[in-house]
Amino acid sequence: MKVGILTFHSVPNFGANLQAYATYCALMELNCEVKIIDYFPEHFENQKFELQCQSQFQAHRDFIIRNTTLTERCRNDKELVATCIQESFDHILIGSDAVFLVNNKHPFWKYPNPFWANWIFSNQELKDTKVSTLSASSMGTLFYFLNSEIKQSIKENLKKFYSITVRDSWTKKSFERLTKIESRLISAQILLPLLKLGIFY
Repeated sequence: MKVGILTFHSVPNFGANLQAYATYCALMELNCEVKIIDYFPEHFENQKFELQCQSQFQAHRDFIIRNTTLTERCRNDKELVATCIQESFDHILIGSDAVFLVNNKHPFWKYPNPFWANWIFSNQELKDTKVSTLSASSMGTLFYFLNSEIKQSIKENLKKFYSITVRDSWTKKSFERLTKIESRLISAQILLPLLKLGIFY
């Protein structure tokens, strides 16, 4: 099976790096052909960092480049579609991490962003690609206070996922209210591969 991972993989954050690397390693152990989808939004590329922050950013990026296999860089939905058609993924795995955080004041977290998979579900050439989440989180997003149009769109999106696992009870309860479908709460899903790597925190 060929699997693409869409998550925060090369941001300057140790947890983000480790969850991406651990997921990659766990899938490789299952004999999957795995690539991390190199989603790197345009506003990230244009962001200016102080020299110290820039060197840290590059160090995290280099870790992922050395230890995993990446697709071509994707800056937007159009490039994500083109890359995933070219790669012919059987399954796209979104997460783990706070991929379902919604904050419409921030361009990266504004709904819909690529982690909600609209770009997959709306493209006929990707109709046979399964989409799942792994140990995803919404970081306490107040879905109840989103406008009705966004809530309806989220509900329709979630029902198209092949499977949904979340890592916290808040996200689980929020999704159950939105969709009336029970999600699997797997609080230790990402911890297990990390333990396998000998990483404790």
